[in-house]
Amino acid sequence: MSIDNKIDAVRVVKAETQDASPIAEKLQKTVEYLPGPFSKLAKIALSNATIDRMGQVEYMLRVYGDELKRLDIHLDRLSAAQQTHINEYHADLLRDAALKASDVRGTERVKWLGRIVARGLIEEHAGNPDYTEEMMQIAIALFAEDVLILQQIVEAQIHFLKQNNWNPMMDPVNDSWAKNRPTLPNLKSKGDLYSICSKLERFGLITRVERNNSKLTTNETPYAALRRGVDFLDYIRGAAGE
Repeated sequence: MSIDNKIDAVRVVKAETQDASPIAEKLQKTVEYLPGPFSKLAKIALSNATIDRMGQVEYMLRVYGDELKRLDIHLDRLSAAQQTHINEYHADLLRDAALKASDVRGTERVKWLGRIVARGLIEEHAGNPDYTEEMMQIAIALFAEDVLILQQIVEAQIHFLKQNNWNPMMDPVNDSWAKNRPTLPNLKSKGDLYSICSKLERFGLITRVERNNSKLTTNETPYAALRRGVDFLDYIRGAAGE
């Protein structure tokens, strides 16, 4: 898609979200069959559905625009890779981000989407639009607490992982896990932690490492950060480092 069609793509996204209102009207009739107060609750939710969807798209676009300014990206100062990205991929990624933003709950993930699609334009990522698309897929699947656990693992391990070319060596990872096992105030058990870690592992952000029984107890499972996990945090932190 050419750069001339970029704005048109965004207009299409807005039109598609606005066109959801007839669907909402049909659903209003359907919810009348729901029992008692559930019908009323469903009607209230559906009456605001289209407004909420548009609000999230607009918020994503504002974050996207702010991120472009922070990154100091200008169309007249693009590299060859960035120009190719703009001409062939960026409008599709922006449209995908807008559609995802209209369909997720909560503003945090909407913010991540805006940052990801903007950061896909920097020189480091411009040549790999598929990677940017993968980052967006991950963003809509994770919650804030998942990301906080990932951040703790990365911050505790990034120094020695960089030294070892991102190879998760068993002993350094075990040492790190023993000293800096990630936690959150609302985690009720180690099982909750390992559930989050399993989720992060499914997306290739961290990986399970063999336990050294002289460093950890038998009910501990150490995890190591992977380069993809570090990249994901870089994508969603934004140029301001938030």
